[in-house]
Amino acid sequence: TLERQNLLEDSRAEDDGRNRPRYPVVPETIPDHYRRSIVNRSRSRMRWHFWTMQRRDFCQRKHENSRVSTTVSILLLTLALISTANAQNRQDRPINGGGFAALVNGEPITVYALEQALTRRLMMLRSRFPDGLAEELITRLRKEVLEELITEKLLLSRCDQENLEIRPEAVDQWIQTQIDQMRARDDSIRDIDDFFDLWESDFGENEEQAREQILNQIRVNELIRGIYTKEYISPAELREYYKNHLDLFTTETQYRFRQILLTRSDPDLKEKLEAIRIDVEKQRDFAEMVAEYSVGPRSDVGGLWERTESQLNSWLPPIPTAVRGLEVGEISEPIRSLENTHVILLVERKDGRRKDFSECQQEIRSRLRRARESIQQEQFEKTLRKDAEVRRFIR
Repeated sequence: TLERQNLLEDSRAEDDGRNRPRYPVVPETIPDHYRRSIVNRSRSRMRWHFWTMQRRDFCQRKHENSRVSTTVSILLLTLALISTANAQNRQDRPINGGGFAALVNGEPITVYALEQALTRRLMMLRSRFPDGLAEELITRLRKEVLEELITEKLLLSRCDQENLEIRPEAVDQWIQTQIDQMRARDDSIRDIDDFFDLWESDFGENEEQAREQILNQIRVNELIRGIYTKEYISPAELREYYKNHLDLFTTETQYRFRQILLTRSDPDLKEKLEAIRIDVEKQRDFAEMVAEYSVGPRSDVGGLWERTESQLNSWLPPIPTAVRGLEVGEISEPIRSLENTHVILLVERKDGRRKDFSECQQEIRSRLRRARESIQQEQFEKTLRKDAEVRRFIR
């Protein structure tokens, strides 16, 4: 009775924009164990209704059911019936303890799945923003990630409709390609076990979950590849693009440098940095210093790295900027990255040169083709969204 009375009072109140019903106000004269029972039952029902209807629909439905007996036994029976009925319609029911972020053609995207995807995105950005992102930016990023999940669900649904299947070994091939690319940046990634260990440490997902993510991505890629239509690109278009984007067509600057790598968690970090500073002042051979102090890869070759501009950009900030800022033969001050401290000696720099048109026609053709394919993909995704029923619960 108290619960229904408060809900009726709530229905008369002005909507405050939150679409959230209030918990009942329980008089102080009611014993504590009854008070807890009333509040707990109310909270349970209200959490369920919060995800299934708007505030006024909630209050109206409770008002229409006001003739239900208020005895404890009937109330429990009613809750059981509601639970049983809605088990047949799980798309309107919060799951994973967090509720729904969206419904796409009746299929849920849970808040749990959204937060997992957001965590993956934040982990990718952590090297660029080691101090974290402002809450406002995280909120904006959460909305962007939700839209990506909606698009992904629509694309996977289309894959199911077209019976698009992927061979299991395609996942291993994709992983091996990633390992080969990662090896160019980090010699510590040697095999598939290292890959999944890194995935779990970064994203908190085990091998089975990682393989599912990768398989879905491969299926989507295959689907998208099938919608592309090849269009003729004339020589005039190639030359026009070349003239308008001369800055894109240069050979890459190449860097050769040596690195001493220390972990920031090393309890002796301060003493080691001081010893390195003294050795630098004494003009000690840098390769010998690498062999003595560095815990990073390539210590056996004096910590020597050779990287193009694009390869250098794949390193964690602020390493790329620090390397570019050095003169040949100059040794950097200690550089702090996300988890390590670096001391770098720039050995050599070879500046890039502008390519002739004849050298880069194929590159231009590939750029123009990718731009057109991107437009086709956007149009395809818009078509899927136009024909879909999407409800969002994250604002």
